[in-house]
Amino acid sequence: MTIGNIFKINIEKEVRYFQYFYSDSNYLGGDLIWIFNLNEDTENLNEILNSGYSFYFYTTVETGVKLKKWKLLGNLEIPEEMKSHLPFRWRDIETGIWYKLQYDKKTPLGTTLTNEQLKIPIVSFQFPV
Repeated sequence: MTIGNIFKINIEKEVRYFQYFYSDSNYLGGDLIWIFNLNEDTENLNEILNSGYSFYFYTTVETGVKLKKWKLLGNLEIPEEMKSHLPFRWRDIETGIWYKLQYDKKTPLGTTLTNEQLKIPIVSFQFPV
């Protein structure tokens, strides 16, 4: 898997695209991907990239490729403004402590979150969270 790979997702009656960003086994799924806004069929990588991003999440890219749900179209460099490791928050069920996870860093936030900390996207390793 190469950073910057762009894949086409074939879902019933819909086409979407995503770009592989990086892998981190500390996060659910391990592979961070960015979903593009474009939902029309094309193989033009610049058109896909220029459509902007809708959202991001963690998954296992290789599984989707093996199941033939995702097709590799090519590779484009990750835009400079996107070259950062996004923070997520996670709560340890046993202790009730919230943590900020950012790539290989795990920072405790406490059991009560500030309004600013509540804006950090949540990731779940344990259910329920």
